[in-house]
Amino acid sequence: MLKKILTIGVFILIGLLATIASMLFFPVENPLPAPLAQISYASFDDAIRAIPTLDVTESDKLRDDCRSIALHSGKKEARVVVLLHGYTNCPKQFLELGERIHAQGVNVLIPRAPGHGYADRATDALSFVTAKDFLTYTHASIAIADAMGDTVTLVGLSGGGTLTLWAALFEPAVDEFIAIAPVAYPRGFEPLLRNAVIRYAAWTPSEFSWWDKEQKERLPGPAHAYRGYASRSMGAILHIAAFAEQQLRPGVLSKKMTFIINEADKALREDSLLMLADKFARAGADVRTIVFEKALGYPHDLIDPENIQEKKDAVYDVFMKTLQ
Repeated sequence: MLKKILTIGVFILIGLLATIASMLFFPVENPLPAPLAQISYASFDDAIRAIPTLDVTESDKLRDDCRSIALHSGKKEARVVVLLHGYTNCPKQFLELGERIHAQGVNVLIPRAPGHGYADRATDALSFVTAKDFLTYTHASIAIADAMGDTVTLVGLSGGGTLTLWAALFEPAVDEFIAIAPVAYPRGFEPLLRNAVIRYAAWTPSEFSWWDKEQKERLPGPAHAYRGYASRSMGAILHIAAFAEQQLRPGVLSKKMTFIINEADKALREDSLLMLADKFARAGADVRTIVFEKALGYPHDLIDPENIQEKKDAVYDVFMKTLQ
């Protein structure tokens, strides 16, 4: 009997170790089991008419200032810049910077990510947003932008920065990529545990967490941004980052990329992001890295005017130079 119990115990232990090993070390699967449908627009006007489709399924739930935004000349220009807002924020985050870019004769598209920009900031909408939803939105936005400008520059902040990393590998219509503080390696856990966190978020019911457990809904910041996040969609963002990183190998990239990393960022591990930028460079991308020093004290969201206030002009000047 004792031998039988020990044998069963050994098998249970082996199974447990195998499960742990698979969660930690096995590559994450492709978040897109089937390729996205290709989208194209015959004209600039067709693309502009398609912009409201980014919001249509959630239109009645949105803040008026959080709908997708297009700043354009009324015709296709030499360049279009797509600005992907951050996770739990909305297009208003990028509006002021977008207006500065547009003033340079550039068309600008600021699309709204699914589940974002609701008038009800206590919504559980983010609990239902999947990696496929995020990537479908990115793909659709790039298709619109491709008809708005001869060359396409994709800029993403935070979760939008993660989508920019994905696009560098899978969206050939984009000519240049700028990832600002991409959510790839959050603080709070070791990089080794990232795959386990991704799988845990996918396999368990979504949980709501406050960005700040002490201030909760009183957390200062933009009125259009949520005060918390959902584990399911946060896991989806990390899944996208991990899978994109897995695809990096010599020769798979050739276009220009800029990583903007903030040493004072309390949300991300800047050391891991610097190593990620180096991986993209070794994969063939023409990588430039801009680092905001810790002494500047910039927050994770260093785009929204309501977050950076008096530091806004200094930050925006850097971004405008990056786009030149």
